[in-house]
Amino acid sequence: MSPIGIVDYGSGNVGSIAAAFRELGVVVREVTDPNDAALFTRLVVPGVGNFQRCMSLLRETGWASTIREVEQEEKISLLGICVGMQVLFEGSAEGNRGMGFPSTPGLGLIAGQVFGLEELGCGERLPHMGWDSVRVRSTDPIFEGLPDQFDVYFVHSFAVPASLPEVIATCEYGVPFGVAVRRGKVIGIQFHPEKSSKAGLTILRNFAVN
Repeated sequence: MSPIGIVDYGSGNVGSIAAAFRELGVVVREVTDPNDAALFTRLVVPGVGNFQRCMSLLRETGWASTIREVEQEEKISLLGICVGMQVLFEGSAEGNRGMGFPSTPGLGLIAGQVFGLEELGCGERLPHMGWDSVRVRSTDPIFEGLPDQFDVYFVHSFAVPASLPEVIATCEYGVPFGVAVRRGKVIGIQFHPEKSSKAGLTILRNFAVN
């Protein structure tokens, strides 16, 4: 099994994600230099907090252009986690508060925008934090060994619409929204697998081997 690179661009819980992979016996390396991306066949893009801050750091460190390049070459599988999933999209309404545009630009690897849960119709207390149920919409190797519904851990106030064609799993918290997406070798998950016990470890293992 080839080592997995975890992109360390200054945002995200890199250490806890690395520890979760190591618990599975998977060799991982925390990667700061975009020039080292070619050394891996799988890269994890973490992210916590603010979309705009994550995108600024990705651009400043050179990772934004590198991630776009490796996606176009289709040689490296990518896994975006939490805000790391959101930055895979064309943009986010975070900071703009509303369905209007312009939005904050993302990496543009997947068509669509990220919105505040309240803009999507959620009337529940935010952030959406804690354990909640995921419902699998499409059969995918990332869900191998998991039932059609399982519980994982969330901390977020923004999400992508459940109606996007790339959405392969959803959750409902006042409104349905997308929690897992795939476009080719690009995968994104809104929840935190490193905090999601057996289900989360299963997803990380599947990314490592499939």
